[in-house]
Amino acid sequence: MLFLDELKSYLSSIIPSDIELFDITFVKEQSSRVLRITLDGSNLSLDRITDISRLTSKYLDANEDKIPYDKYHLEVTSAGLDRPLRCVADYKRSIGYVCKIETKSKALDGRKKYNGIIQLAEGDTLTLYSEAESKTFEVSISDIKKAKLEYLVVE
Repeated sequence: MLFLDELKSYLSSIIPSDIELFDITFVKEQSSRVLRITLDGSNLSLDRITDISRLTSKYLDANEDKIPYDKYHLEVTSAGLDRPLRCVADYKRSIGYVCKIETKSKALDGRKKYNGIIQLAEGDTLTLYSEAESKTFEVSISDIKKAKLEYLVVE
């Protein structure tokens, strides 16, 4: 969608370097559409989200002829803890968090689901430690179908 590419380009020009544009989607919810802009970063505050939302709203008002839907709502939000993990950098940033993972293919023992603390993310290998099983697992990142954070382990 050309509009989303243009919006992404605009957002990259206004979003500070310590904040990541995590995702942009147009989703249908109930009887309307939501233009959801998801941000991530350790310095992401409500004030910073509000500033980005205001600037985005002005941009959308000035470019309303390019928007593919007549009615929609703008939502600028933080990625939150339950965001999906998509790449090696996401896993590296999440070391120390408990994560739920489902793989595309079965391991030798037939297992496809893992729940454990992310210990290491190197190359294509993710290392998880399951406290419940007192066991360490290595999972190929390219074989991960779904992955979501659960919580941070505090020692």
